[in-house]
Amino acid sequence: MIRAFKPDWAIIDSLASYDPEIEEKNKHASRASKQFRDCIQESSTSITLIHHLRKPSLKPSEAPKPLDIENLRCWFLQVRGARSLVNTSDVRLGIDIPSIASTMIPGSNSQVALVLRGFARLRGEIPTIYLARDFDDEGEPLGYRRLEGPDLLFNPTQRVAYDQLPKSFSFKQSKQI
Repeated sequence: MIRAFKPDWAIIDSLASYDPEIEEKNKHASRASKQFRDCIQESSTSITLIHHLRKPSLKPSEAPKPLDIENLRCWFLQVRGARSLVNTSDVRLGIDIPSIASTMIPGSNSQVALVLRGFARLRGEIPTIYLARDFDDEGEPLGYRRLEGPDLLFNPTQRVAYDQLPKSFSFKQSKQI
């Protein structure tokens, strides 16, 4: 279908439903990766493959840590099936519930909802990005937005102190507040 329609972007969700055997062996996954690369070249389509983590262990000591506090390489070891599914991709993007999930952002109708991190081939690590879920005055969800600046101060005490600072301040002033 991608070769026939040549869309700008194709999302295959989930990879296992596209090809149930793709998770079983690295050889099969590598062959599929080559087929996707060939398709990308022929159609000029960007392809996003949705792949999931393994089901977590019921033992608390073996449960994976959230993406925002886990070693990124260790987090990606939690994916289901063949390692080459992760290792042959140009961009690996992890999406998870952050360790501070459900935290309301002071002074807003927003809640910390998602964290994104990853790797890009040749560029290295993609830094941590937090997304907030915004709500209207009745509590209905409006959408998501990237958290920046003071919204990244998840510690309520630090946020209150930040809000008391003038537009321009010194380190000494910030310590005093």
